[in-house]
Parts: sequence; structure tokens; C-alpha cells
Amino acid sequence: GLWAIFIAHIAFNFGAYYLTNWSPTYYKDVLGLEPVDAKYHLMMPHFANLGMRVINPMLVTAVASQGYPLIFSRKLFTCVGYLTAAACLAPAHSLRNCNPWIVTTLFSIANAFFGMAPLGFKSNYLDVTEKYVGIVAGYGNTLGTVASIIGPKLTAATLEKTGQNWYIVLGTVVATNIIVSLNYAINAVTTPIEKLVVEEQKEKDEKQKGKKD
Repeated sequence: GLWAIFIAHIAFNFGAYYLTNWSPTYYKDVLGLEPVDAKYHLMMPHFANLGMRVINPMLVTAVASQGYPLIFSRKLFTCVGYLTAAACLAPAHSLRNCNPWIVTTLFSIANAFFGMAPLGFKSNYLDVTEKYVGIVAGYGNTLGTVASIIGPKLTAATLEKTGQNWYIVLGTVVATNIIVSLNYAINAVTTPIEKLVVEEQKEKDEKQKGKKD
């Protein structure tokens, strides 16, 4: 349960910071747009992300009003966020010779759905522990920060070693999103670890009693 959240947090920082850190380079080196010409293109993903964050509370309310369990909501927003972002990033480089606004639209939708994913996994921090929310969230943020540091360097090394192969770079983000979504869908829980420990102890006690009998 905890590692499902931690891994989702790491993937979020890896993918989201890729768009933040490397978009200017991509527009200049691949799409041939100087910073002054790409300014609106670079703004749009951030506006899209902000727009998603504005409507996030309404999405949560809409799902909750349908009577779905909390774990369904957590998995829904995390997986839809990551998988939609992956679906937008996957074809982006193949369309580099088209109008730059096509790539910008894909990047913008991807960044918008990167803004949806935390609605699931970051909120999950509040579910998995009753006493240690701050500590658990601190661990998650630390791991996410490490990904933020390593991610840009990994991208730079990949581009250098592969002769500026952006298919690999974008493919890495896409693959990460897909793997993390599957992992989160399988392993995420909303039961506090304190209750899980108590339940495990009860099971052990019952087994021991059974052996004695």
C-alpha cells in the first residue's frame, strides 16, 4: 500500500518535471522554435494543469455522489491521470513535423492529466495511516524530490548517448506511467496501516490458538 503511493509520487515528479524542464529544449532543438516564438506554446501546458486543478474538487464530488468506495476514487484519478498523459505523450514526437500547436496540444493535455493524478495518490497519504501522516508524506515527498533531481540528469544522459533520440526519452515517461498505473491499481489500499497491523496480529494469534487446540 505505502509503496504504491511512493512509486506513484516518484513517477509524478519524473514525468511532470520532464515537461517543465525539457519543453524549452524540445521546442528549440526539435520543433525549431526560439524561446521568443515558443512562449505561448510553453505557457499552455501550465494553464491546462492549473485548469485541471481548479475542477479537481468537482470531479471528486461527482464520483463520491455516485456512491463509489474511496479506494475506487483513489485508483480512478491516479490511473486515468497517468494513462491519459501517457496516451498524449506517446505520439507527440511522431507529429513533430506537423504544426507545432499539435504537439503543444498533446503536451497540454498530458500536463492537465498530470494535474489529476495527485488527486488519487497524494490524497491516499491521508488514508493509509492515522497517526503518522506527516512522516509518511515526508518520506513520499523526499523520494519524489530525488526523482526530480535524477530525472533531468537521466534525460540529458539519454539524449547524449542516443544521439538526441526523443522517442526513447518520451517512451520512458510513457512506460513509467503505464507501469505505475498498473502497480497502483493492484496494490493501493485505503486501510490505515495501524488497522492492518492489528488484523495481522489477530490472524497470527488465531493460528497459534488453532495449533494449540
